[in-house]
Amino acid sequence: AGLAMTPPPAMGAGGPRSPLPSPADVDRSMQAMVPTFEKRSVDSGTWFFNVRVSVGGLSYTLTRRYRQFQELHASLSALGLSAATLPRFPRKYSYKTQDERFVAKRREELEEYLAAGVADRQLRQCAELHQFLELGLLLGQIERGAGSRGMDRATR
Repeated sequence: AGLAMTPPPAMGAGGPRSPLPSPADVDRSMQAMVPTFEKRSVDSGTWFFNVRVSVGGLSYTLTRRYRQFQELHASLSALGLSAATLPRFPRKYSYKTQDERFVAKRREELEEYLAAGVADRQLRQCAELHQFLELGLLLGQIERGAGSRGMDRATR
């Protein structure tokens, strides 16, 4: 729900008609950005960050709260990775300080955090990061060779 996928311009692992990237393409091409944010009054004025994920020619957008980024960081920290491997995580501030200028700065910090995570080979291969970026469907299809049917379901 909420995934909008863009088909790849080139074909990958499943042969000339498959839209799936090869595992090497996934590892080599993974990118994550946080281009925008929004405040939803339905959720008591909670700020949401739109995360744009690009992998092997496919791209989609996810919506995440700061708390979900915190949970990702806690999960990665629990793996016992070195401080040099784990990117610096933006600290939490009082809700009263969270005006639009503050959230714009936080968006930049979260984007830097994700960019550092996907740039590091060890982090890029962590199941915790894959789960946060919802790569399971894509990676599962590569492993199972399910073709494009599953991706078609994800685009609706």
